[in-house]
Amino acid sequence: MPEPTELRSRLALALDVDDQVAAMRLARELHPWFGVAKVGLELFSAAGPDIVAQLVDEGYRVFLDLKLHDIPTTVGKAARVLGALGVTYLTAHAFGGAAMLRAAVDGLTDGAAGAGLESPGVLAVTILTSDDGAPPHILGKRVATAVEARCAGFVCAASDVAEAKHLA
Repeated sequence: MPEPTELRSRLALALDVDDQVAAMRLARELHPWFGVAKVGLELFSAAGPDIVAQLVDEGYRVFLDLKLHDIPTTVGKAARVLGALGVTYLTAHAFGGAAMLRAAVDGLTDGAAGAGLESPGVLAVTILTSDDGAPPHILGKRVATAVEARCAGFVCAASDVAEAKHLA
C-alpha cells in the first residue's frame, strides 16, 4: 500500500467551477488530501493564468486540462506560454496528430526551461467521453500518436485503461 504522502501526490482535485474564489477555497480546504489540482477550460477562462500561480503557491502541482488542438505552430506557442506558468501537466488532443502533439511537448518544455522550472508533461487526450461514435480502432492509433510525439502520458476512459496500457 502506498504511503499517505505518495498516495496524496497521485490524487487530483478537479476544480470544475467558474469562480476563482470558490476554487481557491476548495483547494485550501482539501489540500491535505490532494497533491494535484486540475484546472479545466471553465476555470481557466474565468480566472486566467493567475489561478495556476495561486495553486502552485498553495503547494499544488497543476494539471491544466485545456485540451489544446490547433495547428502545430499555434499549439507550440501556446504551450510555451503555459509551460512558463509552472504547470505540471497540460492536455492536448491526440486527434491533432503527432506533429501537433510534438509541438505541444517542445513548447511546454521550452517554456518551463525558460522560466527555470522543472520539465512538465503533455498528456494526450485519446477519445472524449462524449464521442460515442469513435471507431473501435481509434484508441490504438491515438495512443501510438502520443507515444510517437513523446507525450508524458495519455488520458482515456477507465474502460480503456487495460487496452491503452497494452498498446503503449
